[in-house]
Amino acid sequence: MKCIVNLDFETDDRQTALEVDRRLKQSTAAQLRQSAYLVSDRLGRIELTDYFPPAPDGTGAKFVYPRIVDGQPIVGPEDLEVKFELWVPGTGHRVHQVWRVARLMLDDRPAF
Repeated sequence: MKCIVNLDFETDDRQTALEVDRRLKQSTAAQLRQSAYLVSDRLGRIELTDYFPPAPDGTGAKFVYPRIVDGQPIVGPEDLEVKFELWVPGTGHRVHQVWRVARLMLDDRPAF
């Protein structure tokens, strides 16, 4: 099983929107492995396993991560938060998203 982070973004700066969109469409999983991470309280940085660029139908870029690392789930009830960090290649732009794990749990298990 995999964990997928879907990225769709908006900005009032048209030039930035075009630049980020172009870079995301040109990027590959190999290029993004050093710039796109999930960060777990317990496990630290979790490396990207696959990547799907934004699609023509308007769905955003998809960043794929393992759900289990070293036999442990990447998110568990003991974690406070999980983060997504992306430095968009070739730009000075960074995406940083934090999710509170308590809001991701259902019956003491991750609901994703």
